[in-house]
Amino acid sequence: MLNGRNLWTITAAGALATSSPVAAQFEITYPDKPPKEGETLLEWADPPILKHTIPEAERGDTSTCGATSEYALEQTAVACWPVLRATQLFLLADYTAVEPTGDKSANRRKAIALADDAIAYIGTPEWPLEEYLLIKSLELKLNSLMRLEEWDAAYDTSIQLVSAIQNDLFEFDEFRLSFAYRKQGQVFLKLGMYDGAKLILEDARKLLSGFDADNNAMAFSDQSEDIIVHAINKGDIPYAVHMSHMYLTHIRRAPRGLRVGQSQHIDLLLYVAATQGKVAPALQLLDERFENQRSYAECDKGYFQFPRVLGPLLDDAAIREKLAEGGCSEDRFTTSLSEPIKALDGKTLPPFE
Repeated sequence: MLNGRNLWTITAAGALATSSPVAAQFEITYPDKPPKEGETLLEWADPPILKHTIPEAERGDTSTCGATSEYALEQTAVACWPVLRATQLFLLADYTAVEPTGDKSANRRKAIALADDAIAYIGTPEWPLEEYLLIKSLELKLNSLMRLEEWDAAYDTSIQLVSAIQNDLFEFDEFRLSFAYRKQGQVFLKLGMYDGAKLILEDARKLLSGFDADNNAMAFSDQSEDIIVHAINKGDIPYAVHMSHMYLTHIRRAPRGLRVGQSQHIDLLLYVAATQGKVAPALQLLDERFENQRSYAECDKGYFQFPRVLGPLLDDAAIREKLAEGGCSEDRFTTSLSEPIKALDGKTLPPFE
């Protein structure tokens, strides 16, 4: 996936005035020296595309605007005014969003305003790469709003983003849509829209049967975990268990190296089994977990601090024997039942007591 900052830090150096193909004369370059004190990332990179222009009399010529791949963005932007201007506006937002100097929150708000400029300029896209830049601008805006925890504005932007990706000008990207669904689900959960987040999950599930299903599972796995953890915290255990089993049923069909999220969903079921005191299903899940991780460290902390997810079941002799078979040392068999169990990304399961 092309990124604005590495795509457009390029040398133009008279290329536009020559007769050779434009794209062949662009090379990705970076400044030889680090930024000076007080110099912004944008000032340091100084991407030449921001200085490029097309004479006003030639801006109505859109004969070169019809490219449908992001990999044609360079050669299209230098000759197609609508794509060039949208690219310039997006780049200003893109650099500002990751500006390391100054106040990060202020930089993000400035980036949102600049992204809005790009979105407003593009309006209803006429050309495929305009639609691509609209998607990129909406992604940037949504990411910035989520980091600022401005959830109401993020709600509107998430809907706009999914809609833009589903339009038919630019080449359809299931992988991009899967991550947009994941972010939309996060926003809905933050706003307490639990039922809406469930519906988004089912829209995303359809991508697991798409042509890019293996890659789509990366975002879907996280989205599934988000809503299952939320369900557990709400006490909606039947839904949490059902969704966990649905995901595991799907991912078990994938080759071993592509079973993304399998251990995490097993850990969620182990947690539920532990809260219900069910040893037999926990033993079966442990067999699957260890089989899935047979080429890795068998008893690491794992995503949800495995084996802490077993809570009170750690005192059961059969569970302890199974853990020992999996390579877990006895010092891992004790845990505080009164502390919440935190995942690596901050998701939290309630304490057992």
